[in-house]
Amino acid sequence: MLLSVPGVHADGVERSEALMTVTVSTPWQLQGCPECGVAAPSRGRTRRVLHDVPHGDVRVHVI
Repeated sequence: MLLSVPGVHADGVERSEALMTVTVSTPWQLQGCPECGVAAPSRGRTRRVLHDVPHGDVRVHVI
């Protein structure tokens, strides 16, 4: 468990003097439309960057 979120897995960590980048992912799961319930094929994953997550004197980006 990472960041106290079940199902989030750390895929990699890169660190320099001023920045730490943590790449995370969640397992794929079939999702349906919340209104009609029809499942659509995946169009892939979208990368999101969370900036300035506190960690002492080092800036952290979670991707």
